[in-house]
Amino acid sequence: PKKEEGAGTQALVFRQVDDEADVYLNGELVAVNKHWNRPFYVDLKPFLGDAPKEAALAVRVKDNGGPGGIIAPVEIATVSDIRD
Repeated sequence: PKKEEGAGTQALVFRQVDDEADVYLNGELVAVNKHWNRPFYVDLKPFLGDAPKEAALAVRVKDNGGPGGIIAPVEIATVSDIRD
C-alpha cells in the first residue's frame, strides 16, 4: 500500500556532519555516523513514542583533521518524506 504524503514517523535528519557523529537523546546513544559526506537520520519514535514531549539532544562530533563540525542543516522530518 502506498503511504500518504506526510505519513510516517518523525526523525531527526542530519544533512552533513564532518567527520563523525555520536547522537544522544536523553543521555542514551541513539545513532553513530562515520561517513562525513552522507546524510543520516535517527528515527525518534523508539525513544520518544507518539506523544510530543521535551527531550535533551546532544551531538558529539569528532573531527579527523581540517575543518569539521555540523556543516549542513539538521531538521525534524517525516521518515517517509526523507530524500538524500
